[in-house]
Amino acid sequence: MSEDLSLLQSQAAQSLSSTTEEERYGCALLQTLQSQLEQYQTTGGEYLDVIFTHREMYIAHPQGHRCCARGFTDIARFLEMRPWRADRESDAEAVAAFRHEAIMVASSVWKW
Repeated sequence: MSEDLSLLQSQAAQSLSSTTEEERYGCALLQTLQSQLEQYQTTGGEYLDVIFTHREMYIAHPQGHRCCARGFTDIARFLEMRPWRADRESDAEAVAAFRHEAIMVASSVWKW
C-alpha cells in the first residue's frame, strides 16, 4: 500500500514537473526556483530566504510581480506532491509559507 502511495506521489511530481517546466509564473526569482525544485532542500529553511528576498524585490518594484501569486502557488503545489526524503522534512512548513505568501501577494498586487 505504501509503495502504491509512493508511486502515485512520484508520478504526480513528475507530471507537475513537466507542466511547470513549460509554464512558469512569477518574477525571475520564482521562475529560477521553479526550475530547481527537484534539488531544492527545505530542511535548512532556505525557503524563508526566497520569501524575504522576494518581498524586498516586490517593495522595490511591485508592478513586476503581477504573476507571483501564481508562482508561489505552483511552488507550494510541487513541494506538496513530491516524495518525502530526509533533506525535505520541512516541505510541509515550506508549503504553508509559500501559500501564505501567495495570498499576501495576491491581496496586495491589486493595490498597484
